[in-house]
Parts: sequence; structure tokens; C-alpha cells
Amino acid sequence: MTGWVVSCAATQPEGKLLCEMNNSVILTPVNQRFVSVAIRKTPGTAEDFMVATLPHGVLFTVPIVAEVDGKELGRFVALTSEQQGAFAKLSLSANMIRDLRHGKELKVIFEGLNGQKYTVAFSLTGFTAAHAKANSGD
Repeated sequence: MTGWVVSCAATQPEGKLLCEMNNSVILTPVNQRFVSVAIRKTPGTAEDFMVATLPHGVLFTVPIVAEVDGKELGRFVALTSEQQGAFAKLSLSANMIRDLRHGKELKVIFEGLNGQKYTVAFSLTGFTAAHAKANSGD
């Protein structure tokens, strides 16, 4: 795991900062990303959403689930699959953000085409500070 990292970039043409926070699970010793999650605002709104970047071979006909401390947070909507992996999106309500801020562990659960079920855990330590920083635009 890499921990929660905030990155910001200026939008064009307004020049406003658009920030996101992300966390990744890296496979060692090959140093390859297995699963990552990124949280950012929907442009022009105050709503957050989470994008999961998953490995190739995800079975999109089976729900991709996010859990916080063993309780279902929500189900991702499959977006696309491309060279970097498979992508799925979860819109986050204020209550869901509260659960993430107060939780200890986020899990992303999905199934592969081979029938294998994957549960990937992300520590929520540092989530609250990273979320505050991402929303301050610094």
C-alpha cells in the first residue's frame, strides 16, 4: 500500500486547481500496481466520486463492491477497460464520505473472469487529512 496521496492540477481555461486523492496496492517484488482508488469532485459540483482502477480480467457482470469496516459502502458502475486496466466508478454521498472518514479500512471486492474473488484492502489512516487537503485545492 502507498497511503493516501493528494495531487492537484490547474484546469483550463479557468486555472482553478482540480485535486484528487488516491491510494494503490502495489505487487512486490515486481513493483506493479494491482488496484488503486482515486477520489475527486465531479467538475462543477460539490459531489465526490471514487474511481477504482482494477487489473484486466474483471468480471463486470458481478458487482464490484466497496466496503468500509465490513459494511457495504456501495457498488461500482463499470466504465471501461483499456491498456492501463479496468475502470469502475462509485458516486459518493456525504454519508459515504463520513463513513470513509470514520472508518479503519476500505475494501474493494471483485471477481475475475477465472471465477476467483479478490478482496483488496486500503487503510483509511490519513484519509480525513488527505480529503481535507484535496478539497482545499492546495
